[in-house]
Amino acid sequence: ATHKNPKVLSEALNFISQLIEEFGLAAVPVKSLLDWAKEDLGSANAGVRNSAIHMLGVMHSFLGAPLGDMIRSDVKPALMTAIETEFGKNPKREGAFTPARTSRADAAKKAKGPTKGAAAGAESNGAGSAGNSGGGFDAEELLPRKDISDSITSALLGNLGSSNWKDRKAALDEVEQLLVAAGGRIQPQVGDLVGALKQRMGDSNKNLTSQALSLVGKLAKAMGKGVERNMRSVLTPALKNLSDQKANVRGAVVEMLDAWAGAAGVESLVPELMEALTSGKCSSDGKADAITWLATSVVLAGRTNKDHVQDCLRALAAGTGDKTAEVRNAANKLAEALGEKCSGAELSQAANGLEGAQRKAATDALAKVTGGAALPTAAPTSAATAGSKPSGTSTLRASTNKLPSGGASAAGSVRASTTRMPAGGVRSSLSLNKSVALSKGDLSGEPEGPLLLLDTKKEDRAKKGKFRPAKFEVRPDEASTLESEFSPMLASNLKAALFGKDFKKHCEGVQLLIDALPNIFPEVMACLDLLLRWCVLRIVESNTQSLVKVLELLKVIMDGMVERNIRITEYESKLLLPALVEKCGHNQDKIKQEFRELFKRACMVHPSTKVLMFIK
Repeated sequence: ATHKNPKVLSEALNFISQLIEEFGLAAVPVKSLLDWAKEDLGSANAGVRNSAIHMLGVMHSFLGAPLGDMIRSDVKPALMTAIETEFGKNPKREGAFTPARTSRADAAKKAKGPTKGAAAGAESNGAGSAGNSGGGFDAEELLPRKDISDSITSALLGNLGSSNWKDRKAALDEVEQLLVAAGGRIQPQVGDLVGALKQRMGDSNKNLTSQALSLVGKLAKAMGKGVERNMRSVLTPALKNLSDQKANVRGAVVEMLDAWAGAAGVESLVPELMEALTSGKCSSDGKADAITWLATSVVLAGRTNKDHVQDCLRALAAGTGDKTAEVRNAANKLAEALGEKCSGAELSQAANGLEGAQRKAATDALAKVTGGAALPTAAPTSAATAGSKPSGTSTLRASTNKLPSGGASAAGSVRASTTRMPAGGVRSSLSLNKSVALSKGDLSGEPEGPLLLLDTKKEDRAKKGKFRPAKFEVRPDEASTLESEFSPMLASNLKAALFGKDFKKHCEGVQLLIDALPNIFPEVMACLDLLLRWCVLRIVESNTQSLVKVLELLKVIMDGMVERNIRITEYESKLLLPALVEKCGHNQDKIKQEFRELFKRACMVHPSTKVLMFIK
């Protein structure tokens, strides 16, 4: 670039262009090429400028639109127009790039096979996978990122928190200019900027709130995948603006979601969005915007996995019964998107993890858009079977939620016991398990009936639950409250064991449940929230023997859920996981290992991303 002869510069640029076309972009240093191109774009010789533009066009075929952002701030508008015309002639390549020529070094590497650190499926010598069209490397990683942490000064942060709205706006504008100067690509280290931006999510000036939300989207795009790790704490306050009365603020939230999803995917977005959607504080307009975004940017965009499908069904259930027509219309769009993109088996499996009323609302909504074709029906929950007639067999099927093969009807997928309760009462399937209770001679009293009765009020308890405290704590009256709620479902001897004062009785009660679990699994699932609350009380106690026994019970329950393809609900996860996180740092290695094993099982019955959200 420093040579004085324009012909030499032009031919050198043309040679590099040919080199990239034949060997791939991974064979050359991208940052050095960009610096070279920027310098020669300012040449007085038209041939040199044209060669530099041509080289940028060839690079664009590997790197795509981000390349334009990298040079736009350093190029005059008229010249940028010519560059963008060249970009149009060289659109980004689709799929894998196969080089026309191979260097000796790359040929030797290819003969040896992929290196230990190579990405799975990526070939040496520039022949990458579909996502690695830059010649065997992630094109996102080829473009350099600028460190702007030194520019996030105390003066800038002070202005972001100023009481004068003009100072706050000036600070937001300054951050935007930093992104422009960095070519729209920055390293994820931004100092205390994230904390300052969180405060602006609730700015009294709604125009500044909208600008701050837009800035979060720009930061996400500039950081790429690093935003997931460095700015996730902004999501919760940002999504609260879905309930704002002003359409421009809600629109800024949706734009932020789109930018974040494009940069880092929707793994962290969907759980946070569901929190905002189901919080009870979300307005009708916010619900409609959120459900529509799920339909268009998650389902139709092909970004769903099995966890996202379940969340989408939960949103569908919430929207389809809403009193506002706009929300119901959005739910209908979501149902159409799910029916188009997901198979019946996927939807049925996802619906399996929902509560009874949610599952019915979601499946009914899907049936409307599929022309009345029912999904392969999942077996009803224990609570749902409470009003059905028992079959003539005493054989108990372990799972109430496992998907039946061949689309069997829900009524035929679960066999109830022969135990009958008086009219208006609740039936249990454990009359055959009375012998198990009687065998425990050290438990006081005989069971006067089934060990555990079916319960139908779990959904009501979930609606009344209060979560997300500042820190984990157990209410002082939790033990007495739980006893009054749980006792009506327990046999007298089990009640005496679980709610006795002696830890030995607690251990005996747990062992009784473990022994009887294969026969009372539906009943355990129906009152799992109550049982988890009891386990939490034992976990926070200091008795080691009781703790070990409770962890064993939880592992056995989760193993049973995994076998039967049952997942814990959001409500149940919020009861148990905060206590496990709080108490997992035990001073005994053996018990810490038990906690680790339990967390592994928790990730099998609840999305791992949501489990990690409890670890802060």
